[in-house]
Amino acid sequence: MVPVAPGPLATATMTPTQNWMATPHSSPTYMATPPMGIVWDPALIMNVNGAVFSSLYLSVNGVLEATAGVTLTTPSGNVPYTFIAGGSGRGSYAYYGNSVTFVYQAGQPYTLTTVTSIGTATATVIAPGGNFTLAPDDSWISWLVEGNEDFVRVMNLAMLGFTYDSETITADIDSVFSIPPSAYPSPGNYQLTFHAQTSNYSVTGAAPGSRLEIEEWDILNFTK
Repeated sequence: MVPVAPGPLATATMTPTQNWMATPHSSPTYMATPPMGIVWDPALIMNVNGAVFSSLYLSVNGVLEATAGVTLTTPSGNVPYTFIAGGSGRGSYAYYGNSVTFVYQAGQPYTLTTVTSIGTATATVIAPGGNFTLAPDDSWISWLVEGNEDFVRVMNLAMLGFTYDSETITADIDSVFSIPPSAYPSPGNYQLTFHAQTSNYSVTGAAPGSRLEIEEWDILNFTK
């Protein structure tokens, strides 16, 4: 079976409230106490099965700043962010999100800029993923643009456990990537998760540890 592959373009929704928190793959923990300066911990752009949103945790000199000017420059124009709330359980951070929709386009640059009371910080990433395809026999996957932290996982939905995880072999896979037959040990319902991510830890004007991450997630269910 060949699931329908998402195209290279996806349109953003409004940033969800903090009740919807996707954990960035490369950043399972955060800085509990932010250093002095401008801190992005993290800034995220996410495309999950075509649903696109962006968010930012921002701290300025160790405190929440709700009045920063935050703008994401995309292939379809500038996207302003709005202050949503104080960081959930992270009182030193302000949580911002996109206030208008925008397009996720693999291979294109996305630049985030924050203008704060102490200065400006900016960083650019190239969107990975796009044109994700699963082979007719589910034995390989391909995509358009490489990230620097790409992986694939296969789960048996009856067992609710992974039967294959490329991260046990390598930290980053490349297209075209083969999935071994052992990923499907028995007939049943499976879920394949592909994740492409590019991370930029060189945020101009920001404190060390700040980062901008852009991710594509393609999640497909099928029967073997």
